[in-house]
Amino acid sequence: MNRVLHLLQVCRIFLVSVLTMVPYLASCQYVKEGSLEYLQHCNGFKYLTLGANIKQLPSYKLAYLDGDTIPDIDSCFKFEYRDEEIKELGNGLFLNLVGIRTCENRIVNIYLFFRREDGYKILKELTANYGPSTKNPGDFMYDWTTSPVNLSLRYKPDLDLGVAIYTLNSLEDKLREKRIRNSSATLAQAQAGQ
Repeated sequence: MNRVLHLLQVCRIFLVSVLTMVPYLASCQYVKEGSLEYLQHCNGFKYLTLGANIKQLPSYKLAYLDGDTIPDIDSCFKFEYRDEEIKELGNGLFLNLVGIRTCENRIVNIYLFFRREDGYKILKELTANYGPSTKNPGDFMYDWTTSPVNLSLRYKPDLDLGVAIYTLNSLEDKLREKRIRNSSATLAQAQAGQ
């Protein structure tokens, strides 16, 4: 009788353990490459994560993009991320430059600059990772659009460099709202001064 009770108790402990692990195991499910879900899951490029604090990156690998220390219209700063490893995509494919746009020390955009001649190879790489683009707004223009993250690819023939831009929509939306508020305030001030 004691043996049966002990066995039942062990089964009960095992069952409770398994049931408490179900939420954890469900959240760790593999996200398939070649899908928009993978774009959302990655939330950036390699080890650069959209929304992350730029202070988490090694400062010696950051330099102001084009030496421009002045913030843009959104009060954002643009940096070059100087790391040869991140530029290598494999199969002999390399990026020219990796850029980061930050606002309040959070990464809003990640820019991947590449030779225009490599545009089709980059498109093929992005399609393999995130599936077919969701929009094609023009020739040599491709967009992968999701709620949290967007990716745009541009490599027009008349330009030397192409660019892929990862964007964190929540931060971009806040910047857009701030721009609208600022332009409304400026308009109101101008009208009041007339």
